[in-house]
Amino acid sequence: MAAWLLAAGAAAQTAALADAPAAQQAGGLAAAGGPPGEPQTNHPLEYDPVTNEHTAKMTLARTAALELYNAGNPSPHRPCHALDLLDANYGPKHWLYVSALQNLALSYEARGDLPQGIATMERVLGLRLEMFGPRHFLYADSLFALGHMLRKSGRAAEGVKLMNEAARILEEAEKVQANVVLFWLTEIAGCHVGDGRPDLAVGPLQRALGHMASEKGDEAAAASAVNEQLIDVLVGTGRVVEAVAAAESALAARRKLFGDTALVVAQSELRVAQLELLEEHIRQQRQKEPAAAEATAQPGPSLPLRALQHTEAASRIATFTADECSRGTMLAGPPSDKVVKRLRAAHTLGSAAKMVATLAGVADPGAAVPALPAPGTSAAGKEPAAGSSPSAKSSSWWPFGGRAKSAASEATSKKAKPVEAAAPAAASSGGVTLSTQLPALAAPVAELPLADRRLEEAAAALAGAAQAGKELMQAVAAGRKQLPSGVSGDEVAGLLVEVALQQLDVLERLGLVLQARVASGQLGAGGSAPGAANTDIVARHRRVLEQQERVAAELLG
Repeated sequence: MAAWLLAAGAAAQTAALADAPAAQQAGGLAAAGGPPGEPQTNHPLEYDPVTNEHTAKMTLARTAALELYNAGNPSPHRPCHALDLLDANYGPKHWLYVSALQNLALSYEARGDLPQGIATMERVLGLRLEMFGPRHFLYADSLFALGHMLRKSGRAAEGVKLMNEAARILEEAEKVQANVVLFWLTEIAGCHVGDGRPDLAVGPLQRALGHMASEKGDEAAAASAVNEQLIDVLVGTGRVVEAVAAAESALAARRKLFGDTALVVAQSELRVAQLELLEEHIRQQRQKEPAAAEATAQPGPSLPLRALQHTEAASRIATFTADECSRGTMLAGPPSDKVVKRLRAAHTLGSAAKMVATLAGVADPGAAVPALPAPGTSAAGKEPAAGSSPSAKSSSWWPFGGRAKSAASEATSKKAKPVEAAAPAAASSGGVTLSTQLPALAAPVAELPLADRRLEEAAAALAGAAQAGKELMQAVAAGRKQLPSGVSGDEVAGLLVEVALQQLDVLERLGLVLQARVASGQLGAGGSAPGAANTDIVARHRRVLEQQERVAAELLG
């Protein structure tokens, strides 16, 4: 829109400027530009005018366009007519004409006329090639835009090829524009993942991380969301060992950047634990062959033990954060930002507790190891394997004969608003996220009483956080409190739903752990009164069922 305002204004002023005396042109410049440094408008085209004749004409055109913009009348001429006037007075190789032509191509794309948009953008690309050469930023910008249009039109391979060529031009420039390069490379990676070729997304993401490391340092690159996307893609291509190494680098960087008690560090600890558990499952599958068993043997602590250490570290951080955020002043409760942080900490604590239960031999009934391709092979054309999606669950969520939990989940999903956004890389590339549940190992490394204790702590933390979140929403509705800056009411409401679903998951797993304790004879710490201990576990099991029913009823309500 901005370039069209300028194009329309320039077209409107061209005829007048041709016959106007020089004194009037100079006077018009003074009137248009005003005192240097004094802004006329908050429009992004604002800049300080220069006094040469060419820039004077451009300033007059710009002023006319901005006046139309501020008056709410941005389109006095048809776009094509404005382009004809610009072409007649300045020629097709003028920067203003080419910029307006590119905006016309983008307008065609925005309204769905891809053939016309592609044809117009190809014309822009040819003009900029003649004007600036094949190594200029503006040529690369048009090349990337054309590739994006081609991909949307169904010519995916050709489009991504042009997008990659555009990124290469910027990467090989004397001064790399890191922000633009990062955006383009992550876009290219997302295209490969969306096309079912996550193996091709590894290269662009690694290049993006290299530029980020050069611009902001190795630690910032390792702790970035780009590295998280790379981890997902590595898992999706079967390169789990590399994914574990990248996740460990992210964990070390976040510890250094944010401190050992930051919640993001707890989430990184869990991420490493889940990837180590996934790597152990893959090793066990390969150990069926003797040669593979010898090749996968490694010195030091086993992967499950390392996963347990990371999980316990995450549990400590999340417990500390949830407890700290529950404290208020003598006259008021905790501020709203701490309530939101408490919800997130309780959710992380629930994920850590479920991981401890998995390491104790009690996994989610619907958990499964993602079917990953062998390293170095392509996953193109394969359907998502069962269990590879973070949302994949067993149809029998409710393990004790009831149906409240599955009904609550279905009702909640129906209430959720559709989100028109690209799916995250983890959902389409086989990534392992905090919601992914893996099956238990043949040889547990955690004790059932430890899993029992962690799940009880998580259930209590989730219940307390959910209550605090509901009270915050009530206070906001009554005008007594405000939400934290940058946090919407919908986001808090969605977080409350996620906490409730996490609470159901934790309670379900707690019931399974109690059943496992009874089956294994682990009825109490002392063991001197097995009958009493058995009665206590049965009573606890009944309370867990009742709590599950209450939480499910709240979700259904």
